[in-house]
Amino acid sequence: MSPLRVGALAVALLSFPSAAIAQTEPEQLAVSLRIDKCVDVDAREVHRLFRIELGTSVPDAVQTDDADATQVQVLCDGELVSLRVQDPLTGKSLARRIALGDKGRERLLALAVMELLVASWIELEATPDPKVKPADKRGKGKASRSARRIAKRRLPPTNGRWRTTTSVLGALSVESPGLHGGGGVRIELDAPSGYGWGADIIVQRTTHKLDLGDVTVSSVGGGLSVHAHRAWKSLRLRGALGARVGAASMSGEPTQPGVDGGSFTGRFAGPFARFTVGVEVARHITVQASAEPGYHLLPVRGTVDGAETTEVEGFWLAGTVALGVSW
Repeated sequence: MSPLRVGALAVALLSFPSAAIAQTEPEQLAVSLRIDKCVDVDAREVHRLFRIELGTSVPDAVQTDDADATQVQVLCDGELVSLRVQDPLTGKSLARRIALGDKGRERLLALAVMELLVASWIELEATPDPKVKPADKRGKGKASRSARRIAKRRLPPTNGRWRTTTSVLGALSVESPGLHGGGGVRIELDAPSGYGWGADIIVQRTTHKLDLGDVTVSSVGGGLSVHAHRAWKSLRLRGALGARVGAASMSGEPTQPGVDGGSFTGRFAGPFARFTVGVEVARHITVQASAEPGYHLLPVRGTVDGAETTEVEGFWLAGTVALGVSW
């Protein structure tokens, strides 16, 4: 399979909605939703609609006094309805009064309860490790992670933001005339839409041993690419398509008497595909590994004594390991 087809397949796979993958892990939390008899609604219908809002992979909302469950009470307050939440996951209590109106009361009540829970759970995403600890113990583990995921899914797309990652990388590539080693820098911008673009500069060097001497090949190349990206917890994947252009310098060092050395510089260019796996190992610190196949449409060739040749041409396969800062 050609490098372009590999890259296109990677982009297509990453373009699937992340929610489809997130649903493979069942949520692990419980909500106790109790509706006072004085509230003029069909309690069973409210529970059914609330379970839909909460997510189909979540266990049914219960009406028991489970100590580990998030407690929600719906009470009468004159002509209004009072909602009270006791949330062990964040260690805080919330209250809100609403007017249900005359139509769609069950649907409005289920939405109001869900919105109040999201208002509480979004704290888990915004301040996962608060400087001032709440007096009531915050919940941890699977229930807390589930609440964070639910809250993030409920946020509108306008709350997304661009993410920029700047990395220092080490590079190793297999291409003509041999194994090239070096390093460089890369910047990647991830848009909230799931797509983005990137740019890098990589410097590499190798030595080609011939009968008459050694040819040192030094190259500097810049790449531009567009990519699709998806993130799950601390893991981020990118599939990219791009082009790389640069210059390669060839310098000969004779090992035989009566042979003169020389040097020259030529330009190279070609398309590539790249697949990257990144892991956020600490806040704002990311480690990434990439595989990049490509092809030189514009090669660089050098001739030794009119016969032996050294060339930067054909296919290349590069691997990089990078340490980056994201914000």
